[in-house]
Amino acid sequence: MKLRKLELEKEVPQPAKLSFWPIADVLAILVFAGLFGSKFVVAPGLAIALPEIDSPATDVATEYHMLTIGEVDGKEMIIFQDSILDLESFKRRLESSDRSIPPGVTLLALLDSSVSMKTLAPLWEIASSAGYRDIKIATERRAELPTEFQNVDLP
Repeated sequence: MKLRKLELEKEVPQPAKLSFWPIADVLAILVFAGLFGSKFVVAPGLAIALPEIDSPATDVATEYHMLTIGEVDGKEMIIFQDSILDLESFKRRLESSDRSIPPGVTLLALLDSSVSMKTLAPLWEIASSAGYRDIKIATERRAELPTEFQNVDLP
């Protein structure tokens, strides 16, 4: 034939052959996706049977009003509803609010170890007289600076 003379047999389209390895790769990907996507292999967690406690400390309030208390140079600093207040302005804020506190609302006060009782006791009294029936405190320790930074004067 003429094709043999020109050695064009290589250029004639050959029928396509389907190889086994691409099919095996796709099947392996599908198997792993199915296994790792199911709850059969990956457990969602452990079931722990905790004892039930009937205590007012474990009751969940329907709504919390958050309050952060700190002391800077002996003066109290109260952060309440996106404002920085002292005791007098906090008292005025609660007295001037034209709505009463619903019975299910809990006042949650976050404070650190620098807050003294002379700040906490009047604040407790102000909040109680404003209508908060449930007031809880959450405390945290003040973070200690590393020793190389303790005597550094900050600007």
